[in-house]
Amino acid sequence: MEFKSWHTNVKLVFLNYLYTNLDRIDNNIYELLRDKLNLHNGYNVEVSAIWLEICLALKKSDIIEHVKNFLSCNGRMKYIRPIYFKFLEYDRNTAVEFFKEKKYFIFNFFFIFTYFIFFLILIIRYCYHSICQRIIQAKFDASF
Repeated sequence: MEFKSWHTNVKLVFLNYLYTNLDRIDNNIYELLRDKLNLHNGYNVEVSAIWLEICLALKKSDIIEHVKNFLSCNGRMKYIRPIYFKFLEYDRNTAVEFFKEKKYFIFNFFFIFTYFIFFLILIIRYCYHSICQRIIQAKFDASF
């Protein structure tokens, strides 16, 4: 049975077992898990988060780009906080630099998006869609 067909809870139990037994994972086992189960290429957020924590705890350099990608695409503290803490243990300078680069990205995006929606609502509130204008205008013309 392939790993990707396992239920998410089974994957989590398996990965938590690995996490509690890090001392038993040598380089060959790590590469086998990474390549055969395709864990670097993401599953759902919970599975990816635990795998990234495992890799950072094992000090694997091939995971850094995946960690940065994960941290750029997720904002939930449940996942971000433990990964940043492991990232700090792995390479403090890179983690701090990456955090400084990304810390306002999500906020700025939502800030800009919120104002865009606000102005869009103002425009829509005072301007009707062209089809709506024609239908209403036709109704008014018919009543006069």
